Amino acid sequence: MRPLAWKPIVLALALLALGGCAQYGVASTAVKVGGAKVADTAAAEAEWTLCNAITVGAARRRYGVSQDRADAYNALCETSGRIVQPDAE
Repeated sequence: MRPLAWKPIVLALALLALGGCAQYGVASTAVKVGGAKVADTAAAEAEWTLCNAITVGAARRRYGVSQDRADAYNALCETSGRIVQPDAE
């Protein structure tokens, strides 16, 4: 191999590598936006499950252990009444 024969190969590889950087930015943005949408959907479904799918008894046992937890549950689930009350001590 001639002493300078490797330079065109290195130049071609460098151009290919640098050209991929712009595409990486586009792909990275698409993944971030798609990932954010998935996370938003998961949060909404988790809140729905927490507020609508668990039994009142389960909510009271889990969130009725303190006033702070009871208030948080009632605020998150926007209950018309006080579904969860702290246990009387």
